[in-house]
Amino acid sequence: MKNLAKVVSLTILVLFLMSSIAFSGEKELRVVGSWSSLTMFKNFEKPFWTEILPKALGGNIKTNMTSLGQVKLKGPAVLRQMNMGVFDVVHTVADYVVADSPALAGLDLPALAPNIELARKVADAYRPIMAEYLEKDFNAKLLSIAPYPAQVLFSRVKITGLDDLKGKKIRASGWTTSQFVTALGATGITMSFSEVPQSLQRGVVDCAITGSLSGYSAGWGEVAKYIYPLPIGGWDHIIGCMNMDTWNSFSSEEQKIIQALIKEKLEDPAWSVTARETLEGVDCLIGGKCPHISKYSVWFGGILLFAAAFLIAVEVLLRKLFSISMGGADELSSYVLAISCSWAFGFALFRKAHVRVDVLYVRLTKRLRYFLDILSLVLFLAYTLTLVYYAFTVLKTSIIRQSTANTPLQTPLWIPQSIWFFGLISFTVIIFLILVGTIYYLANDDALSAQILSGASTLEKEIEEERGISVKSSASKEGEK
Repeated sequence: MKNLAKVVSLTILVLFLMSSIAFSGEKELRVVGSWSSLTMFKNFEKPFWTEILPKALGGNIKTNMTSLGQVKLKGPAVLRQMNMGVFDVVHTVADYVVADSPALAGLDLPALAPNIELARKVADAYRPIMAEYLEKDFNAKLLSIAPYPAQVLFSRVKITGLDDLKGKKIRASGWTTSQFVTALGATGITMSFSEVPQSLQRGVVDCAITGSLSGYSAGWGEVAKYIYPLPIGGWDHIIGCMNMDTWNSFSSEEQKIIQALIKEKLEDPAWSVTARETLEGVDCLIGGKCPHISKYSVWFGGILLFAAAFLIAVEVLLRKLFSISMGGADELSSYVLAISCSWAFGFALFRKAHVRVDVLYVRLTKRLRYFLDILSLVLFLAYTLTLVYYAFTVLKTSIIRQSTANTPLQTPLWIPQSIWFFGLISFTVIIFLILVGTIYYLANDDALSAQILSGASTLEKEIEEERGISVKSSASKEGEK
């Protein structure tokens, strides 16, 4: 009787727990986003799956979010794992999985779509085929298609058309791109993103393909004399898929909500941002209107540092070999350090290179993060205004008193101080403009642009340099650009 009572009690307990789970109606989605360092993940995929969709479904789903970089699965392996039920949702670059499903390569054929509008039409037209083969090969439901910025050609030599690529060595950005340039008579070469500038400079490769803004940010424009703006490398589409069994577990009403929201909150805005970043990169490279103009100031500071290092090296050699000294090397290098720092601050702010402790920041709500972004800019502006005020006081005093350095050079102090002072002013103006821009975007309900402009960054170094482009030298080398 005692054993029977135990069995009955355990049965009742199990039934109670099962009924509690059933009545709760909560689903747990295991979601793999694309590269966590990039805009697509941070501003679209993660907010959609962790905030927007759970709220729209009344809290009936709970999301466990990770990224391609964290799961470390190469090529099509991540979709295979989803097919096996390890993940429920996956966002990955379509070209990564062409080894298992060659039909997917048709989504992003090189040079097919010369502009973002045509690229969108191609993606919409090819969508039914994508959906068919994803379901057939991976038991997956296609949810979204969104591109990274256009992959254009950087070249050491003038390129007037595709015929000019014959015989050239070209760093290709993906398998389809490599096949394309090979068909044109060129040689497709695989190398990491960080190796490209030096390879272009030394002639190891004649041309290289990446995103316009990515290439500009990484300095490709400094070693490549020409840019061919046709998207030879395509648009690097990210596809969002859900395990078909998971998809079928949602009601028809929930499925409609998911499809409508992912288009409104993920696909459409992602296409808009891609269009903006593609044009922005080209403008910066050709000397047009460029929001990254602060790069010139950091180049100015870098040249000064290089000159100071050269001067110090000469001073050391003269002392060592001839026991003589030019005099003033230490003094001039101290001026250079102060000046180069003040002129480089603005660039560091644009690149989000200043140290920010974001352990708590990334776990806060969006509203609180926006508030902290504005507060940090206000405090930063107050600090630099104070610094500018006292710097002006020092400069004014030096001019009035005609102060000179107490050194053999007797440098008039107003000269280095004025250059240093105007560097601080430029930094202060940049902070003010970012603050005004952030408030403007938030006031006009453009939270995405506000986040891009002033939000904290937690990017991995190499992909941060790439800024929105993925690398896929083959179906199994998606992690490096």
